[in-house]
Amino acid sequence: MDRQDIDLLNDSFLNEVFSKIPQESTSGNFTMQVMNQIYARVEPEIEPAVFRKQMLWAYISLTAGILIIGLLIFAIWPFIDIPFKLDSSFILSIVNYTIELAEGISRLGEIIKASSVQIAVFFSVLFLLLIERLIRKDVTKTSSYMF
Repeated sequence: MDRQDIDLLNDSFLNEVFSKIPQESTSGNFTMQVMNQIYARVEPEIEPAVFRKQMLWAYISLTAGILIIGLLIFAIWPFIDIPFKLDSSFILSIVNYTIELAEGISRLGEIIKASSVQIAVFFSVLFLLLIERLIRKDVTKTSSYMF
């Protein structure tokens, strides 16, 4: 960018450019129309039938894709040399991890019971609040557009 280009970018140049741009204006009753819609609580709506058809086609396509992949795997399975053996040590390790997880949750409950009353009340209220929020989220849905 040379010096001449910098001189062109001043306030008078910008004022001249903006003065040549046509001004947009709203209708005289635009504010009244917007306020009437707000008072009437008019909300845009999705056309449920169109959305349902789209979701139906999406589910059908997803199911067809999964079936095709399943058929392809079933068709090539004899040609793949994958030994299908159940390893008892793997199953035992999964069972042990599950038992350790249950014992950890049990120990957490014992710690909360052994702690002060305020902490127990806090965790109880927090747990109930989370459950209430999950239930209220599902109850406040007025309609489902899935089907």
